[in-house]
Amino acid sequence: MFKLQLPRDLTVNDVRSMVLSALRDDLDPKSTLITAGFLVAAAPDIGPVSLRQIAQKAGYSTSILYRHWVGRSDFVVDAYLHCVKAYIRSEHAYARSYQGDSAQEFFERIAWHAVLAQRLTSADLFREIAIEHSEGNYSRLLSFAEHQILGHLEIFKEKFPNLRTAVNTDLIVRAGLAFGTFIFARNHDLGLQKITDEEAVELMVLHYLTLFGVKA
Repeated sequence: MFKLQLPRDLTVNDVRSMVLSALRDDLDPKSTLITAGFLVAAAPDIGPVSLRQIAQKAGYSTSILYRHWVGRSDFVVDAYLHCVKAYIRSEHAYARSYQGDSAQEFFERIAWHAVLAQRLTSADLFREIAIEHSEGNYSRLLSFAEHQILGHLEIFKEKFPNLRTAVNTDLIVRAGLAFGTFIFARNHDLGLQKITDEEAVELMVLHYLTLFGVKA
């Protein structure tokens, strides 16, 4: 039977700090406002997020925010996609920090980072992004997935040069889009939420091991 090898030593707060560090690489006013939005939205037990809260957190007036976005809808989706790019940078950096020699452990790190990152957005806020503003168009929210998955492949080859596996890049990208849809939907779908974090990580690791041609 397949079993996870690594203890769960990564927390939501760890992932929050990684993403925030990546966000702070961008110092222009627009990015500063988005970072403030992340800090507000990713705070534990946060209620509805207002643009006024975000502007105050960034140290700007609300009028500055409206110079960049027409209103809340534009800001929420744009900020989410910007934060996702920072999340991918943090995930790739975390994957590169792996010093072991187990492909399964390598993928477990990526899987835990991905699953816990979904906790950074409340179910209500994600529902607003995915259903109301994007009209259920997950492909828009997953526009970054190819870069993310190809990054995993590049790092995998760096870490395991002796594992000569036959990798179908197109299949990996398509399968990644499918699995990404599952991870996103799990954030606000009550039925999918019955799948525990551990079970979601197991599914993701098996998914990667199979696509990369590695035995568990």
